[in-house]
Amino acid sequence: MHQVLLTVGAWEVRSYAVLLGLAVAVGEVVFWRTARRAGFRGADLLLFCAGAVVLGLLGARLNAWLFQLGGRFAWPNLNLASLRGGLISFGGILGALGLGALVARRQGLNVWAFLDLAAPVIPLAEGIQRWGCLLNGCCWGRPTEGFLGVYLPDSAGRWGTRYPTQVITSLFCLALAAWLWRRRRRRSFAGELILSYLAVYHVGRIAIDTLRGDQRAVAGFLSAHQLAAAAIAALALAALVYRGERSNTREATAHVSGNRLSTRRGRRCGDRPAR
Repeated sequence: MHQVLLTVGAWEVRSYAVLLGLAVAVGEVVFWRTARRAGFRGADLLLFCAGAVVLGLLGARLNAWLFQLGGRFAWPNLNLASLRGGLISFGGILGALGLGALVARRQGLNVWAFLDLAAPVIPLAEGIQRWGCLLNGCCWGRPTEGFLGVYLPDSAGRWGTRYPTQVITSLFCLALAAWLWRRRRRRSFAGELILSYLAVYHVGRIAIDTLRGDQRAVAGFLSAHQLAAAAIAALALAALVYRGERSNTREATAHVSGNRLSTRRGRRCGDRPAR
């Protein structure tokens, strides 16, 4: 649609890069302010914020390269420094979260509590970035004659009535970010937010990606994106159930221990002679 916003000499200012930069900036600011209010040190946050951008982009670029290998013997050109050729969000998310876990562990922080801070920020950033996909013409939807159809191009400039998958993904991400933001003060255990994000987001991507026209099936009717999303969602759901059960067990144990202690104290007080 509008891949190039403006041209300065031989330099093109591309809409995708501008929206990606805006998404990163907004995400970094929101994460920094939220983490500082939660009591995390600025030095720890600076290390994570700087590294998350680099590893997130590298992970997204590497993920796009790996998906190009599926079903082909040709070895695609790996250019990690370029945005051309695509960025896949799965790799970017895992790259940033992996760095967050490493930073938290090395600094002696609670890893799950640290990652929970990023839970609403990641879909917020993606919700902004997906408008760059719309302007760039990538991640386009399948042709449709239904009421959801919008006259849009694909990456080759072929116009048609398609599912606006970029807009659908953006609205889904923004709604998910709002839901996670409201739940941040009502979580039951550390890690609940980030695991909920990983589970809900990737289940949503499985559904939304059925409307996309830029993916091909590699296993039955599932694309590589959907297979990756299904694997991540399954692992996140399993971890969510496991940590939830551990949290309930600890609470039950603490409750029983507290009752026993109260009973012992009561007996000791009852054995004392009246004065």
